[in-house]
Amino acid sequence: IRGRLIISDVDERAVLKERLRDYKENAERSSIMFLSLGGFILLFVVPLTLMVQRYIGATRKTLMVEQQVSREIVQHAPIGIVQMGADFQIKDVNPIFESFLSGTESVIGTSIWDLLPELPRDELTNTVNSGTPAILKGIRISQIGNRSGLESYWDIAAWPMMEAGKARSLILLIEDMTNMAILSRQKEVLQQTIAHDLKSPLIASNYLIQA
Repeated sequence: IRGRLIISDVDERAVLKERLRDYKENAERSSIMFLSLGGFILLFVVPLTLMVQRYIGATRKTLMVEQQVSREIVQHAPIGIVQMGADFQIKDVNPIFESFLSGTESVIGTSIWDLLPELPRDELTNTVNSGTPAILKGIRISQIGNRSGLESYWDIAAWPMMEAGKARSLILLIEDMTNMAILSRQKEVLQQTIAHDLKSPLIASNYLIQA
């Protein structure tokens, strides 16, 4: 029995040494693996992260510059610009459109129909529903808000801003054509007057020739 116990003890020690050796080898392999992983992170992941951060920063800066340029264009464009939601509530206007209002209070949040009831409702509604731009020529505006008795003529381009196949907002580009419309009407009156004045002596001459 004593001999068997000694043999068992020797065997257990041998097994224990073998397990300790395996644990040591596994620990060394794990250390090498973690060191390799750390080296990989330092060599590839960190530079890649820096590159991604730099790209994101550059993209963000470019986007900010584009937004600033767009804002400057809108602010200094020689035409009136109105941005509305799909429900025709005014979200933003540029200074040129504000000059059309001539002292009217802030129109942000106001329905475009309350501000400009003479705009073609069917055409603009169809633009929002179909997502198709519309060009409206020579729209007569005699009322802006509470002011009436005006005489203005606008050329309007309605441009829907689409998202997921639906118009999420509507942009109106407005050019005031009042002076040109008045000049065109005066030109027509002048032409009619000249034609009438030329026609009268010609008729009299024709009568004389016939006589």
